[in-house]
Amino acid sequence: MGRDAHPAIAIQDVLAYLAGCLLKPETAGQEFDIGGTEIFTYVEMMQKYAEVRGLAKRFIIRVPVLTPMLSAYWVDLMTPIPSGIAHPLIEDCGTRSSARTTASTGMCR
Repeated sequence: MGRDAHPAIAIQDVLAYLAGCLLKPETAGQEFDIGGTEIFTYVEMMQKYAEVRGLAKRFIIRVPVLTPMLSAYWVDLMTPIPSGIAHPLIEDCGTRSSARTTASTGMCR
C-alpha cells in the first residue's frame, strides 16, 4: 500500500474542474477521474508536502503487512485529520489511478 504511483493534482485545478462542470449542463450525472501531469507515490507526496511547508523530512516506516483498515485506525490515533477525510484517501492507496486528464479537461474546462 502506498507504493503505487498516482497523478497529483493541485486544489486549484480540482476547483477549476468542479466549477467548469457546473457551468456545462452536459456534464450532469457524469463521473470524471482527474489528475495532474506529475506522478507520485503517497510517500513522495507526503515528503513533498513537508518540504513545501518547511517541515522536517518525514521519517516513514514501511510495514510489510498493513491493511487499509489498520492504516486508517493508525491515522485516527496519530493525527488530527478527520476520519471522513483520511479514510477514503487511505482506502484509495491500494487502488491504481485511472485518471485521464485529457477527457476531463475538454469536458469541464
